Amino acid sequence: MRIIGNVPMFGRNGDRYNAVKGKCLLCLITNQDKWITAIELADATGLNRLSLFVLLKRWSAPDWHIVQRRMSNGFYRYAISKKGFNYFNRWHELMPIKRWQEEIEQHQKGLTGGNHG
Repeated sequence: MRIIGNVPMFGRNGDRYNAVKGKCLLCLITNQDKWITAIELADATGLNRLSLFVLLKRWSAPDWHIVQRRMSNGFYRYAISKKGFNYFNRWHELMPIKRWQEEIEQHQKGLTGGNHG
């Protein structure tokens, strides 16, 4: 069976860029009622802050527009766009969402000291 078109890679052996995109979209989807800064997103997920600043700017550009961006109190805040939601829904079955959730949870436990004794 031949798959037509580009299929993003989401696993550990796949494209890490798409794993970062997947984690960002997962976090934005689970917080649909909030506008989140890049710093808050990095702190919540454990992703690299500098990378997120660059990637979120790109993903909110008109040619991508998978996230929405707005200025609030001197900071850009982000939310998932309809296009981003559709992208996530299209590929979510290929994404290792459970592993990402576990990695995010482990990161958050490390921040709160939840993995000590």
